[in-house]
Amino acid sequence: MKPRKLARSFLWILASLAILMVFVVLDWYPTVKELGRLRRERGDIERKVKNYSVMASSFVFPDPEENSLLARTSAELRRVLLQVDEDDAWPAMALLELQAQVRAERIANARVFFTFQALGTELGTAGPGRSAALADWLSLQVWDLRESFSITDQNRYPWHAVFSGSEFIRQQRLASRPLVVALAAPLPALLDFINHISWGETRLEIVRLHLEPGAALPRAWLICRGNYLVRKPSAWAVKEDSGTAGDNLLVDPDSPLLWQKVVPQAVVPAMKNELPPMRDTGLFIRKKN
Repeated sequence: MKPRKLARSFLWILASLAILMVFVVLDWYPTVKELGRLRRERGDIERKVKNYSVMASSFVFPDPEENSLLARTSAELRRVLLQVDEDDAWPAMALLELQAQVRAERIANARVFFTFQALGTELGTAGPGRSAALADWLSLQVWDLRESFSITDQNRYPWHAVFSGSEFIRQQRLASRPLVVALAAPLPALLDFINHISWGETRLEIVRLHLEPGAALPRAWLICRGNYLVRKPSAWAVKEDSGTAGDNLLVDPDSPLLWQKVVPQAVVPAMKNELPPMRDTGLFIRKKN
């Protein structure tokens, strides 16, 4: 065979192999890759079907006792939420409740504000110079307060999934609004006030807490969220789609816990626990020189 003819045959073989490789890459490889993906999906579906079959075999429909427990839970949820005629009624009730708590806890000085302000409304009776000292301290916390105040926006309401589908939510409007409390008091009274702030009828929820226990007079500010039901149109009403606007509850719909029967005896009522005495907490505060 002549060298030229041999070279031509060799080039033709190389060209054929190149065309074959292009065909393999462009046609066969995507097909094989897609088949692998479908095989993995089939395996996942088979595992899910197996898991569902196991859960379905142990599923028991709710009995009258379980239905009664769920109904009592819904009624309790409605009972604990404060119900008002209009938005302006809630701040007045919250203010009266906080004033009573300030007197009961013997707080040296406290302030509350429902909209972002530097000073707010005075609560209780302050000692000489204490009101001004708390106001001066708050003026240094403006940036943190403003940033923390914004996280209580009702458009980012995190508990929407808890109330969705409830019958009383359709009859009344669920509203949520922020509240800021700043106070200065000896440490035991300060901690007791923080521990008790959610025990009242207004059901205040602490969203953020800033505590400075090492000052001459310990001080703190709290960003709280108030939840209530209002009969008239509300500027603080929680929107229906707010569950997707913020950090919602994380519930796994495939969790086997959702298939299990609710045992009434296992439902423990919420308890209000007092803080232990200061000497039992192991908390030591070093004062600034």
